[in-house]
Amino acid sequence: MEASRSNLGMSLRPSVLRHTVNLRKRVTLLLPENLAGNFMGYFTSRAEESLIDLKDLASKIRKGSEQVKEKYAAKVGFDSKETCQELEDHYRDLIDNEDIDNYNCPSFCRFTFYETHFGWGKPAWVSFASFPIKNVIVVMVHRMILSL
Repeated sequence: MEASRSNLGMSLRPSVLRHTVNLRKRVTLLLPENLAGNFMGYFTSRAEESLIDLKDLASKIRKGSEQVKEKYAAKVGFDSKETCQELEDHYRDLIDNEDIDNYNCPSFCRFTFYETHFGWGKPAWVSFASFPIKNVIVVMVHRMILSL
């Protein structure tokens, strides 16, 4: 919020925090454990500038996460194409709106990057080369490697 104020030199303008949600374990269909590809949804939370405090924001984010899990995970397998199009249209409108600050927060905490065996062993370190978009906050688990 302070970065936005600093960049704009005025009060906050509308902002959207897009948080990635892994839907694999939430769907009613049985999916293979080694299924490859992205299977996730996004959610947004809205708050007025005058009402922003950390506790309220955290509560809104938690509610948004639960809503997307309930709403979209149940639809997968029945009207998946329509559901994906609905999500894409909603977020495309937000992303294309230049009057809104967009922040992206993918969480890779529960993905099994360190357990993936590529034929030469499991990785000791996982990272991303770059993100082609601005305002990205990546949340990952760091694996400690101890040598004795």
